[in-house]
Amino acid sequence: MLVPGVWTARSAGSTEPLDDSRGSEASSDGYLLAYKRQYVVVDRYFIESLGLDPLDPDWEDLGFDWVRPKHVAARSRLYAKLVACQPREAAWTTRDV
Repeated sequence: MLVPGVWTARSAGSTEPLDDSRGSEASSDGYLLAYKRQYVVVDRYFIESLGLDPLDPDWEDLGFDWVRPKHVAARSRLYAKLVACQPREAAWTTRDV
């Protein structure tokens, strides 16, 4: 679920994170994610729908900010967990033709 009113676009040419998004994320117990060139703050239920644990200590190590993590290694660990929980595609072979 998206946190209402916290979907924002990055300023053209900006390389700085959006301070208002970080503030909203912290005050709403949200998770700052990125979609293309926009930021979105989501709640724990959205994180659970991805198959991730919203209480995983890596989120705190990340600073709850996927875009500009406090510790990049935490984002790498969360990404590995995200990939691991996705359904595996069936292997395609020439026998399937």
